[in-house]
Amino acid sequence: MPLPEIASQPPRPQTALRIGVVGAGGIVRDAHLPAYKKAGFTVSAICDVLPKAARAVADQFGIEHVESDVRALVERDDVDVVDIAIPDSGRLEVVEAAVAAGKHLLIQKPLAHDLPTARRIVDMAREGGIVLAINQNARWAPRFRAARSLIENGHLGDVYLVRWEMRNFADSQSWAKDAWYGREERFQILFWTIHHLDLVRYWMGMEPVRLFASLPKRPGQNMKGDVVSSIAMDFPDGQHAIVLDNNASLPGRDVHQYFGIEGTEGLVEGDVAHSDPITVRLSSDPHTVFRPPCEGQWYPDGFIGAMGDLLCAIEQGRSPQVSGEDHLKTLQLVEAAYDSARRGQVVCPADY
Repeated sequence: MPLPEIASQPPRPQTALRIGVVGAGGIVRDAHLPAYKKAGFTVSAICDVLPKAARAVADQFGIEHVESDVRALVERDDVDVVDIAIPDSGRLEVVEAAVAAGKHLLIQKPLAHDLPTARRIVDMAREGGIVLAINQNARWAPRFRAARSLIENGHLGDVYLVRWEMRNFADSQSWAKDAWYGREERFQILFWTIHHLDLVRYWMGMEPVRLFASLPKRPGQNMKGDVVSSIAMDFPDGQHAIVLDNNASLPGRDVHQYFGIEGTEGLVEGDVAHSDPITVRLSSDPHTVFRPPCEGQWYPDGFIGAMGDLLCAIEQGRSPQVSGEDHLKTLQLVEAAYDSARRGQVVCPADY
């Protein structure tokens, strides 16, 4: 069976909804705003607790309005969507102001550092008639979307195994001790592995029924929280997924982010830390290796997809792909993994 056209382009809205950005940190400067500029999205205003930082970013990306107060930003007539890209502290107050102003929301993952707060935000948005999307931008990375397209088109048959392995060295970087990340009790799963758990759900198209996690410590590690995680998941009909993340490897080693998805009719695998294409093998033609083209990269195209899907959802009157309700299921896996590692036991994610 020949491979079809692989769907990897992010969604693009038809209307020019206007975006107000809360936060002017590195992720906004290096990912959000380059993505929106590439996509042609309209960013009308930006706000940050550090006005100089907001002004510098506004000047860099040609944003006309800089606000020093978040309430002034969310109440602007030229802001339809608020992109919240600040840490957990203070985020709830921004959400409350945006919902009161009737503005739709894109919020960085994790939605909150704990499930009760995340559920409260989801409830607030639903009760206020607000469309809420979570910036799980990995779903929109071209190679990951291509893998999902292969699954949806039936080219892999019945998927029974997903493998993910990451090797990186965040723990040895200069910010490991000094930045707020380095002082958190929970790091790897909550801020990093959450992408990979969400991808497992995205590819499997179902929720795991059992989960076991371990959080090895590197002797002398710089960060306070977890920097290595191993998570195994079982699904209803015997499918399995394994996620292994190591953010404490030696500097200078080759960084990799490998994924492999195996089904009864085929296999797709790739390493998104490098620019190599994904490879596909089909049981109908086992000696041929397909390398379907995937235009773009995770950064910035994943961020185009996250915002683009929200804008399309607003204009089409539908839920975004990563709605608040959907994201709560990924957060359940996060909580289940931490609890499993703490107890040393297999747990059921639906219990969280």
